[in-house]
Amino acid sequence: MYYSNSGSGSVSADWGTLNSDNSTSTAGLGTFKLTFTGAGDYKAGAYLDMEIDQYVNSWWNETGIAHNTAAQDARLSWQFLAPLVGDPIDLNPLLNLDNSILAGPADMAVALLWNFSLTAGQKATITFNSKTAAPEAGFFLQQYDNGILDGEQLSDPASVFFSSSISVTNIDNNNPVPEPSTIVLLGAGLASLGLYARRRNKN
Repeated sequence: MYYSNSGSGSVSADWGTLNSDNSTSTAGLGTFKLTFTGAGDYKAGAYLDMEIDQYVNSWWNETGIAHNTAAQDARLSWQFLAPLVGDPIDLNPLLNLDNSILAGPADMAVALLWNFSLTAGQKATITFNSKTAAPEAGFFLQQYDNGILDGEQLSDPASVFFSSSISVTNIDNNNPVPEPSTIVLLGAGLASLGLYARRRNKN
């Protein structure tokens, strides 16, 4: 989870049901949130490097799929990309996503990014979901492992599904704010709240 902020607003994180224990088979799955309060231009994103069946048929046979792209919020961008390396990880590639899918099968990660603006008296809550069940509707991403290694079926096909939503409300009465007709992109200024890049180990 990461963000950038050009204004003076505050940011808080809620890790919700996200499992960050990398020793378990459900690492990286769950729901987590970022809440922004106050005027400003913001970017808020999530980056997850999930490995499906890596101990059965390796980690480089994953495929990315985008579903219901016509329903994608204009403020949201995404990308299936090669896993980022380094300590700390360079956030710059994650602040400029291009709605593309890395050619697969390959080892890949997924990133989602919101670009939005708030005025005084507004707050935004962004929810990120990483689950093994597909959403019933709306735009979502799927990271898919077909269970095959070198032409041999070694495990059942498996997927992880990613989705995200934003809710902008007035702080004083919590009433929803209509979506803007234009998007104001962030200029300078970067703050890191912590970057989650866990690997899912499914035995």
